[in-house]
Amino acid sequence: MSRRTAVLLVEAHLEESGGVRVTHELVRRLPGEGLPARLFVLQRTPPGHPVLVPAPSVDVVHGSSRPRQLRWTLLPGLVRLVREARRCDVVVSGSEIGYGFLSAWLAARLAGRPFAVVVQSQLSQALHEWVPRRLHRLTRWVHSRSDLALCVSAGLVPSVVAAGLPESRTAVVPVGVDVEAVRRAALSPPGDAVASALDDGPLVVAAGRLSSSKGFDVLLRAWAQARESSPAVRPQRLLLLGEGAEREHLEALVDQLGLGGSVRLPGFSTDLQAALAGAELFVLSSRYEGMGSFVLLEAMAHGTPVVATDCPSGPRELLRDGELGALVPVEDVEALARALAAHAEDPSRLRATAEQRRRRAEEFAPQRWVAAAARELAPLVGPVRRERDPQPVRR
Repeated sequence: MSRRTAVLLVEAHLEESGGVRVTHELVRRLPGEGLPARLFVLQRTPPGHPVLVPAPSVDVVHGSSRPRQLRWTLLPGLVRLVREARRCDVVVSGSEIGYGFLSAWLAARLAGRPFAVVVQSQLSQALHEWVPRRLHRLTRWVHSRSDLALCVSAGLVPSVVAAGLPESRTAVVPVGVDVEAVRRAALSPPGDAVASALDDGPLVVAAGRLSSSKGFDVLLRAWAQARESSPAVRPQRLLLLGEGAEREHLEALVDQLGLGGSVRLPGFSTDLQAALAGAELFVLSSRYEGMGSFVLLEAMAHGTPVVATDCPSGPRELLRDGELGALVPVEDVEALARALAAHAEDPSRLRATAEQRRRRAEEFAPQRWVAAAARELAPLVGPVRRERDPQPVRR
């Protein structure tokens, strides 16, 4: 008989992303908080996509044996997920949308287990960008019937309350990064793409999935304006790290704006930390975020100067209302261009708060937020555990 699992965390796949990293940290660290955890992955990530490789200590169960189209893997994966759910105390979805979220809820209900969800984005905006319209109502309905929503920032609570979930069933658990690991990673010699960019003059870095939510189209237009208006920007180079569906659109925009000599889009890179640590400036141009994104915290962990959009939600919280970095309105090309030019012309203001940014990133260490998540999950685990094991252990 397999050992009891207190918490079963569910992901649709393990394609590299901030959300998947949150789930991985929970599975890896919850046992240290007294909650044995297991990760269930519905679908194998297709070859050629960046994949998060779980730590050796992480117990992973796959819903399918090899990468296949979802229509062939969803039903057998769901059957296996229900079986795993019956062996746990609480089922937790690592995402607030998608077939992983819906499958996790269904498995929890079929198994008679409580259901919790980690909310990492504004629900309405995530639905608009990622979910077919026919599933919007169902997704909101499932949220309204969740037992707990773990929101990674206070700004996300209203989005799930608007879906019908009582605020009493929400909790704010701000997530963060392993600062020591981030800083160690920056010490490794980078590959050619990042190394050559670092050698090619002052570097401005942006990173993330190439999707509409990240606002890289706004950044490119602002970059073009800043280069035109400020001679101080012209020696700089913009390195945009990441991969996604918007690549062709962004490459076409680079050509249209005549930015080919000053912008690089090398794709996903394992050398992100070296790029962030060596950058003159990090830019977050997102239309919306969860806790301001992992990459913002990683840049802060290095003390790198930051310009970020004041998007919902997270950057304002992390940057203490602009005290630790420049905040600009969302989708405001001119404001972002002015911020880029202002830093190029006088970098002293943002550089002066480097140590405060480092300390701020340290406040969101994984051991802290995982402990907070464990405290919120414990009431859901406890009743099931007592029901299963009604007799006290005699010593």
